[in-house]
Amino acid sequence: MITRDLIAWHSCYNLFDQSCINGTEQTAYWLLLQAQLQDAVMDDFKLLLGTSDVKLSPDSLERLASACLVVNALGPKVRDQLMDWLCEREMTVYQTIFSMSGDAAKLDRFERRFAWFKGRLEERKEVWGVFPPAWRVPQTLCLTFCKITKAAVKRLLSDSEDVVREDVGPLIKTVVATKKFEKEMAALFGGGSKDEDDDDLQDVDNLPASEARKRLEAFRKKQQAAAAAKQQQQQQTAADGTAHAGGSETVGPDAAAAAAAHVAFEGAISEAFEDALKYYVAEEQKELLRHLDQLIKEEAERLWKPPEGEDTRVLGTANQLFLKIRASLNRCVKLLSRGPTLLRLAGAFKRVLSSYAAELLKRMPKTAAGGTSAQTPFNGTDWYVRLPDEEEGVLTCILATAEYCRETTEALGRSIARELQPGLANSLDLGD
Repeated sequence: MITRDLIAWHSCYNLFDQSCINGTEQTAYWLLLQAQLQDAVMDDFKLLLGTSDVKLSPDSLERLASACLVVNALGPKVRDQLMDWLCEREMTVYQTIFSMSGDAAKLDRFERRFAWFKGRLEERKEVWGVFPPAWRVPQTLCLTFCKITKAAVKRLLSDSEDVVREDVGPLIKTVVATKKFEKEMAALFGGGSKDEDDDDLQDVDNLPASEARKRLEAFRKKQQAAAAAKQQQQQQTAADGTAHAGGSETVGPDAAAAAAAHVAFEGAISEAFEDALKYYVAEEQKELLRHLDQLIKEEAERLWKPPEGEDTRVLGTANQLFLKIRASLNRCVKLLSRGPTLLRLAGAFKRVLSSYAAELLKRMPKTAAGGTSAQTPFNGTDWYVRLPDEEEGVLTCILATAEYCRETTEALGRSIARELQPGLANSLDLGD
């Protein structure tokens, strides 16, 4: 069988130092033979995987598994060539089904792509299982799928910007479906969110499948080293007798493997929505301002008095407004974005709160001159503004509400800063 012959040949070839091969002609012969064997094994893969999606027989699966041994024997360059071909083959199927026309070009149909890919992983599970686990074929396919899908998102949003501006509903639905898919893939492959220092996984969008796999492998080794260092440190601590009985956290093989497979799928596609989500933020701001208008009307009907039966001087509108803002914040964080969109949303909160402050200022009791402030007298330090008893009550409520808003806004800012992606918190400003 060609597989066994090739492995035997390659083993013998590696026993000899290159300097032991006499003459340029013999070296060329060996290289030619290696190239011919490489072509033969690639033909095996293309014959069995490249023509159709029919279910492979056990003999064919065994043949593919043996061919993988051949590829390993031929070295990483051949493996990378095979991975590039495999990803290109799978993604050609994907792009043929989901061309940028018809229903596939509609934003509210976009999530069908994710259902197709998950089904594809399951449907071809037997095939992916013949590849060595160290090759991480499903992960590499998923990275390639995310790269192509992200490009499709950008094109789709560019072509339908006017539609998105008029109705953000399909956009929100698609972003939620995308975030869900990313989390599922992160959980499936043991990954998680991107860290600021994950340099090994940066810019994978612009890399071929083989290079993306190399980055993934480098990151895997980095995580293995970190896990090993942590385990060694824990063992040293236990040896020194400082570890609590039963309290030390051991990094076992499964945990190390999960850390090694830390692939930044979260955000791999959804980052492409960030710019378009400015229309979502605009809609959220409009909704908050509409809510504020309604609250002010209700407040005027209550004559700017706190809710009856409550031991507080804080106006009810303040609590209701912050509840609405908190709900908007939670939706964005849990379903849509912790990146630039969340920062934009914080800016919307600031504008809404400024509008509320303006409404409070407008309702401040007026002086005889018709203003809400007065000049200090030229002589003396004591001065007074005479107000009716009812207006004194309103003033007390407004001052208590202003203090409550200041404290609550500061707490809101801290909450948003905790949720923002690293590096964005410094741009947060809810002051004034």
